[in-house]
Formats: sequence, structure tokens, C-alpha cells
Amino acid sequence: MTIEKKFSGYGVLYSNNNRYEGYWEQSKLNGKGRYFLANGDYFEGNIVNDKASGYGRFIHKDGKIYEGNWLNDLPNGEGKEIFKDGSTFTGSFTNGSKVKGKFDWKDGAYYEGEIKKDLFDGEGLFHWAEGREY
Repeated sequence: MTIEKKFSGYGVLYSNNNRYEGYWEQSKLNGKGRYFLANGDYFEGNIVNDKASGYGRFIHKDGKIYEGNWLNDLPNGEGKEIFKDGSTFTGSFTNGSKVKGKFDWKDGAYYEGEIKKDLFDGEGLFHWAEGREY
């Protein structure tokens, strides 16, 4: 006879120099938690069946932050990226890729429109800080 252990509740897991602090259900990460990666990045937010799903924040060791909706460990839906230099992107993501939104730079320039493969592509408006537009 084998007794299968199923963990539920709050706990801490250490694995390969990574650390998870949060909730478990049936031995899977489920609920609110924080996942610290060995490389210095970390995620805090909602986790469903071992994957970031729902609202959460990912803080990169280089200072970039993504906060918004997740699905299966990827940004999906509405979200915001804040870059180390203070510039931001606010908009829509699909399967981890930006698809439409607004980039704002500290000098007052901005782009608002469609994005494909991290490039301005499709309908959009680029506004330079001195007032020119395309």
C-alpha cells in the first residue's frame, strides 16, 4: 500500500537555488505567492496549477517591471511595463507579446498603436517630444 502525500496550505519550497513562498493545493502551487529565481528575478501574484495566472508582478533583476494579467506563465491581457529609465508601456499582451498600447518616454515622446514582434507595426501614431508626429 502506498500513501500519497498531498500538500495544501501555506509553505516554502527551496529548489535549485529558487524559493517559492505561498499557497499550495493538492501539491501544486495555487493561490497567492512569491517565486524568487536564482538569477535575481522574482514574481509575486496569483498562481494556478504551478503557473502565473491572474494578476501579478514580475520584477527583473535589471530593474524592468511587468505588472498586470498573466495566463500560463505569460503576460496576457492588460498590463504595464516599467523600464529602468522610467519609460513605460501600457496596453494589451497576447501570449507574452505586446499587441497594442502606448509607450511613453521621459522626454515627452510617445507611440500609441499596434505592435508586432516588439516593433511598431500597423496603425499607430508616433509623437516626438518637440511636437512632430507621424
